[in-house]
Amino acid sequence: MAVRIRLKRIGKRKQSYFRIIVVDQKTKRDGSIIDDLGYYQPWRKTKNCFVNKEKYEEWLKKGAVPSLTVKNIYKVILKKEVVPSFGSVSEEKVDHQEDLKS
Repeated sequence: MAVRIRLKRIGKRKQSYFRIIVVDQKTKRDGSIIDDLGYYQPWRKTKNCFVNKEKYEEWLKKGAVPSLTVKNIYKVILKKEVVPSFGSVSEEKVDHQEDLKS
């Protein structure tokens, strides 16, 4: 049984979002699933996405092949965690500000 990690379309017209799922390769796009790994909302300005990394890595070890889109979404999620955004306050800044106050 060839297993794929791919997207399942959910939502209404012009506001669709996708579930990142594990399915048999021969299953239809919106057919039955083996496991649910996360979601992706491309129509939002922030393009919300979430993937359960533990399950994703586990399925890769079992031999599941991710689609190109799912691979790219996973890379974006990893980049978000490594590189902090400019608008957020990091712990180092907070510690430095506390040192200045005392």
